[in-house]
Amino acid sequence: MLHFLREAYKRCKSNGGSAGADGITFEDVESYGVEKFLGEIIEELENKTYEPQPVLRVYIPKTNGKTRPLGIPVIKDRVVQVSVKLVIEPIFEADFEDSSYGFRPGRSAGDAVRKIKERLREGKTEVFDADLSSYFDTIPHKELLLLIGMRISDKNVLHLIKMWLKAPVVEEGKPGGWRKNKIGTPQGSVISPLLANIYLHMLDKAVNRENGVFYKYGITNHTLCG
Repeated sequence: MLHFLREAYKRCKSNGGSAGADGITFEDVESYGVEKFLGEIIEELENKTYEPQPVLRVYIPKTNGKTRPLGIPVIKDRVVQVSVKLVIEPIFEADFEDSSYGFRPGRSAGDAVRKIKERLREGKTEVFDADLSSYFDTIPHKELLLLIGMRISDKNVLHLIKMWLKAPVVEEGKPGGWRKNKIGTPQGSVISPLLANIYLHMLDKAVNRENGVFYKYGITNHTLCG
């Protein structure tokens, strides 16, 4: 477990990012002692006392003048999420459609666009672009957990994911204004892109089975060439 947590911490630190709701930064963790910090996480996980802290909700400006909500977990929760992701992502990667590109390791939106251009040159001229509005915020927990449970049988892992989904949200600048999270997975959370792909996988399969090619290059943008 320590090996996974060390690697997870290394990846979280390399990604940077601001502090979560507890205000603890990577500099604070380094001063406290990384090994001590990770050892305490192991103790909580082994004793089943680990509970995720509230997710900090911040709003990022968009080019159209609107804002995009992002959820920032505390560093401890990010580390545990990356650890779990390291274990379960390869399992789901083996299932995902080859035409799925969004939020997948070694793939990018540019790769999907190149594939779409190839299909257009082959004479597949019907292109449909769909925007899944507020997708991350509207994923139903029950159905998502059922899909995860079809491939993951470890009850401890399933319990961790359920706790992350249910973790309360606190708005930036409004300490104490917590609200329960009954639906969705916070965009900005380490494990959320994988969970979003798991839930959308059934749609990818259905469309590919019926229409041929469904290139997913993001969560909000889906293009079908048929």
